[in-house]
Amino acid sequence: MGTNYYISKLNPPTEDLFTKTRNLHIGKSSVGWCFALNVTEIPTLDEWIKLFNDCTLVITNEYGTIINPKEMIKIITERKNDGQPLSDEFFKSNHCEKGPNNLARSVIGRGHCVGHGPKNSTYDMIVGEFS
Repeated sequence: MGTNYYISKLNPPTEDLFTKTRNLHIGKSSVGWCFALNVTEIPTLDEWIKLFNDCTLVITNEYGTIINPKEMIKIITERKNDGQPLSDEFFKSNHCEKGPNNLARSVIGRGHCVGHGPKNSTYDMIVGEFS
């Protein structure tokens, strides 16, 4: 189970990245996994955080719930899996690797993953269309 997050203009101007995409996809939070941060248009978490703090923008999840900037940062950077430790079979069958805090993480160069955040961070950098 996962939840997608988006950012959009409160009052969109006539032409810019947000009106072309309507909502810019921040990424996806899936239980037991590092956050999948979309770096296709916004290449770093620091740049995303600047957008999160722009008062002309609003962050929502796919269900329309408004998320405040501090909570969004926490969703990305303070993740953990409190469940059972993941098995080697899980990693093999899901084509992933062990991440911090008992999380699974995407393998760099496999699929859409182009990088991981800094050491022990709980997000992966993903490009392209995904949800």
